[in-house]
Parts: sequence; C-alpha cells; structure tokens
Amino acid sequence: MEFFDDVINKTRDAIDVAYKKTNEVVSIQRQKFDIAAMESKLAKDYQNLGRVCFDIINDEREITAEAKMLVKEIAKKQAEIEDARAKVSRAQGKKFCPKCGIANVSEAHFCFACGESFIEEN
Repeated sequence: MEFFDDVINKTRDAIDVAYKKTNEVVSIQRQKFDIAAMESKLAKDYQNLGRVCFDIINDEREITAEAKMLVKEIAKKQAEIEDARAKVSRAQGKKFCPKCGIANVSEAHFCFACGESFIEEN
C-alpha cells in the first residue's frame, strides 16, 4: 500500500509543478499581450504628435500645449512598456544590461551586446 501512496504523492507533486508552470506561461503571455496593446496606443500617440507637429510647422506657429502633452504621454507610455518588458524578461529568467538595456540570460557575467560587466565591484 505504501508504494501506491508514494506514486499518488509523486503524481500530485508533478501535477502541482505543471500547474504552476502553466500559470507562469499564461501570466507571461498575458503580459506580452498587454505590452502589444500599449505599443498600439503608443503608435497612435506618435501619429497624433506627427499631425500636431505638421500643423505647427505648416502654420509656422509655436509649439502648443497639445504637442507638449502628447510628448509627455509618449514618454510615460515608453516607460510603462519598458517596465512591462523587464517584468517579462525577469519572469523568463533574463536580466537587463544597465548600460544598453538589452536582455541577457540571468547567468551572464557580461552583456552580450555591449560587453558591460554585470559583476558588482565592492
């Protein structure tokens, strides 16, 4: 009877691990979908900013409050997207280079893109 109890416990543990991994994958996919939605909104803001800038240049006017507001909104959305990308990368076991911002594997000692050291000096 002990053999069957052991098999049941191991099966239960395997199911728990699979459940956790599935939830992690779903969470990462949801975050990636959210990033895509934010990027779509960002593209619309760029389009609106282009229209406003065209009007300003075409009419030889000063930069308007609308243009300044759009620039602030774009910067805010860019920061939100970068934060979301960082969360996804951390969930996938990656780390970002502090110099160039490229995602690297978590075990890396140097950035594969720019060569920046990840080793902290005391």
